[in-house]
Amino acid sequence: MLGDPARLEQVVTNLLNNAIRHSAAGLKVVVTAERFGGRARVTVTDEGEGIAPDRLQTIFELFNRTREPGNGGSGLGLGLGIARRIVAGHEGSIRAESEGPGRGARFIFELPLFDKPVRADGTHTQVGKARVVLIEDQPDACDMATSLLQMRGHEVIVARSGSDGISAILEQRPDIALVDISLPDIDGYAVARDIRARLGTVIPLIALTGLGQPEDVKRSHEAGFVRHLTKPFDIEDLESVIQEFLQTPDRGSGVG
Repeated sequence: MLGDPARLEQVVTNLLNNAIRHSAAGLKVVVTAERFGGRARVTVTDEGEGIAPDRLQTIFELFNRTREPGNGGSGLGLGLGIARRIVAGHEGSIRAESEGPGRGARFIFELPLFDKPVRADGTHTQVGKARVVLIEDQPDACDMATSLLQMRGHEVIVARSGSDGISAILEQRPDIALVDISLPDIDGYAVARDIRARLGTVIPLIALTGLGQPEDVKRSHEAGFVRHLTKPFDIEDLESVIQEFLQTPDRGSGVG
């Protein structure tokens, strides 16, 4: 098959962590792998809390807490959302099955197999590869964005705060910078204003944030961002923006 081993390992790890997190001590978690027609199928089955029927369709949504509450919490629930996006990036599918609360769950993902050997040099045709500074303090969101960008062949430099992000942009001079607005020290607006004051518009700044109201978009543009993408973002939308600015000579000057 054609795929990124590190990212596919991350899918299995996320599914295993989810199964273990929602299973009491002594219960089994079973992983199986099989060929199913022209696809590889991996199944992670547990005997834990189970999933209510109305949650099966939304459980892979980003920022949706996983499974049922009551086991001490499960963070922001990004692990399953990351798994879905990685699988989708490999042209695969993923789903959850459960007979209801208290009856365990199965997570199944399938990936296409090829009849003939293929060059394992990436999962996508790449128009241009970018050097990206990602400023994001939330670990799960940072891991997800980094994984998706690296799957597309981009180099990612991560900063966990606004001040560190400014330093990274000044030192690395990336092709593009992705900036969360809510940061632990200074906010993303301050980052954009600082970079614009020092470097002008040479580096495109993209707001990648959970803030998506019209006033948020207006404020980000006023601060110097050229695009405003709302989480959970679509990797195809982000990739389109990256390629647009890679192919535009005066890359950082537009606002849209």
